[in-house]
Amino acid sequence: VAYDYYKGWIYSVNWDLDMVKRSLNKSINPEAGFYMAMKLDIEKNQFIEGLDLSDSGTLTGNYGSNNLTRFQLNANYHRKIPGLNRNIFNLTTAMSIADNENVDSFFHTYLGGMSGLRGYPFYSIQGTKSGMIDITIRRLIVTNKNYKFNWLIFQNSTLAGIFQVGDAWTRNNTSLNKLKRSIGMQWRLNGFSFYNYPTAIELEYHHPLDKFERIINDKEIPYGREGRTYVKILFDF
Repeated sequence: VAYDYYKGWIYSVNWDLDMVKRSLNKSINPEAGFYMAMKLDIEKNQFIEGLDLSDSGTLTGNYGSNNLTRFQLNANYHRKIPGLNRNIFNLTTAMSIADNENVDSFFHTYLGGMSGLRGYPFYSIQGTKSGMIDITIRRLIVTNKNYKFNWLIFQNSTLAGIFQVGDAWTRNNTSLNKLKRSIGMQWRLNGFSFYNYPTAIELEYHHPLDKFERIINDKEIPYGREGRTYVKILFDF
């Protein structure tokens, strides 16, 4: 049986400013400058609340309005650490604000996982509002080399230590005094595969520093008890 569970329109305005210093290692280890991106979404959403039968006996959906306006801001700042030119300080901030506190959780911002606080699962932290700070110290350990392994050529590599803090919440479930923290290590490697295709490999391990529980379907789910590992293989970082 097939039916639509979500129907909607999203009108978006995007603005970004890239002032990161152009350098040979800009992709794997940006050395200086900043990047900022803002996005405004006006969403007209209809989300399913149940199923019914039409006069002809076919399934039809009952939909509820979940309209909202969402503002998102992301910014990155990069700077060499004085006296340690191979070490780069990176500061990342991210925030999201939705004006409708009563929308279904389907429309919440999720702050866990690879795109957020990486010590926690993706769906563990959610809300109509969110904020996060990421502090990374990255060191270039291999640069401008050519190490060949079969169909792979590796050129640059970095190691990094990462500290993150943030949370997501709603007006009725504020958790500003319960910020979640995570620490981690990251290894990056880039080069080419099959002599032509840019290849970026990233391996990370993150350990949560705060424990909490959520009640889902009358069952208590614990979070923050174990670390998480991420592996990415893409064309760029």
